[in-house]
Amino acid sequence: MGAKEGTHEIKTFSQTQTLIEVIEYFASHIRHPTTLVLDNSRVHTSAKFNARLDRWKERELTIFRLPTYSPELNAIEGF
Repeated sequence: MGAKEGTHEIKTFSQTQTLIEVIEYFASHIRHPTTLVLDNSRVHTSAKFNARLDRWKERELTIFRLPTYSPELNAIEGF
């Protein structure tokens, strides 16, 4: 593993941990069923992030992931 790859892994872990902490805080303050819409970036699909999905669902926070690249859903892609 090169230095860049190692640095990238540390950065992704840090971003994932930060995102989890933010969502944990958010989930602790919601009062109604809530859906959070996310794309499919690495921090949103990591094993560590996915391990929290059931916990958040118990707090009535649903994570909805946008579909991966779907040009048929985006009119601008037709040009």
